[in-house]
Amino acid sequence: MTAAARRPSLTRRMILLSVAGVLLVTAVSAWIGARLLERELDGLRDRELGRLADHIVHDLREQDLAAIRAGESIGPPQFAEIFSGAYWQVRPLAGDGEPLRSRSLWDTALPAAAVPDGASGFGFATGPLDQRLRIWIGRVSRPEGDFLVQVATDTADYDRIGRLMTRLATGAMIAEGVLAVLAVSVLGFMSLRSMRRFAGEIKALRNGEREELSEEVPAEIAPAAQEVNALKAAQNRLLARARDQAAGLAHSLKTPLAVMIQAAESDDRVPSELVRTQADQALRQVNLHLALARSAGGAHRNAATEVGPVLDGIARVLGPRLDEAGVALEISAPDAFRLPLEEADLYDVLGNLLDNAARHAERSIHVSAFANGTGDVVQVDDDGPGLKPAQVRQALSRGQSLDGAPGLTGLGLTLAQDIVQSYGGSLELTPSPLGGLRVTIRMGRV
Repeated sequence: MTAAARRPSLTRRMILLSVAGVLLVTAVSAWIGARLLERELDGLRDRELGRLADHIVHDLREQDLAAIRAGESIGPPQFAEIFSGAYWQVRPLAGDGEPLRSRSLWDTALPAAAVPDGASGFGFATGPLDQRLRIWIGRVSRPEGDFLVQVATDTADYDRIGRLMTRLATGAMIAEGVLAVLAVSVLGFMSLRSMRRFAGEIKALRNGEREELSEEVPAEIAPAAQEVNALKAAQNRLLARARDQAAGLAHSLKTPLAVMIQAAESDDRVPSELVRTQADQALRQVNLHLALARSAGGAHRNAATEVGPVLDGIARVLGPRLDEAGVALEISAPDAFRLPLEEADLYDVLGNLLDNAARHAERSIHVSAFANGTGDVVQVDDDGPGLKPAQVRQALSRGQSLDGAPGLTGLGLTLAQDIVQSYGGSLELTPSPLGGLRVTIRMGRV
């Protein structure tokens, strides 16, 4: 059995659950309907039996008892027909007198009945033909004494009607259930067509046949389409960035390698200082791109690093250099202030920014960290020469030299910008209140 065959089918599960639900509802509805119908028929039968009993009781009170004993009929005509299904019987409550019976009983009698607690009551009994009878039992008072009256009717007609109506109701419920199952099945297939079309679009996206998924889909799967499109866009950005980094690395290594090769071909005694300088430049490019590669997935990690300790560590490294140049470094960062970056990436970002500031500052560097209404901010200010507006874009272009600023290639600023952007933040270059350059990092709130 293949993995696809073992995989559960959403359509099959929907249909099975719908069928089970419809069958359950149908069975419960049929049972409730049958009970309600039975109750209504029982009420109708008892009301009809009560009217017949009223006739018998009225005639017993109004007619002469001797005439009734002599065979005079009382009540509706069906009591005079032999085994008609309608019967009455009267016996005195005191003594063992012969009971009076309707002609319909012929030579049989109704089963003896107990005296009801109230004025009257209903029950069931077996008739002269072993049929099921519904029986009314009550008392009648005459001058001769009190009598127990039994009036009964055959339940066969009502039972037959009940069974017929139950079958009809059950059949109707089953038909409705079948139609409901068919309707649910059709709706299920129609609803899942969107899922199948969605899967086809994902396959086309994977094969490069389309750039993004259509978001004109049912509301239930629209969020999934949006997330897939966002994921695709993020992958495209990472791919474009990787291509740019590969091209940048190749371009950056080309010059130092060409210099070393040319020097080696022109003179067997290649100066060690030249080799070391060019090798250092190549190594810096390699380290730069390794840091960029490490930060590529940073935006997708749930990271948070405290800024204060990182700044303190960088300050200790730069301390001798700053002291020698007479530059003061001032750090202002609240306790437990964090940025959503991995620790190594935060060191790379702040280290490059402070290194850049240290190379150009004249007397002071100020680092401040704070939170505002939109997120977390870190600013690095120096009192160096700063940048002209036309130089800002060039400063953030990898491998580009700035006119009038020897040795500044933009690599540190570019590395910091790429890492910050990979975590969803931004890096801005603006004039500093100290007179030099201000670098501002903005990140979402941790």
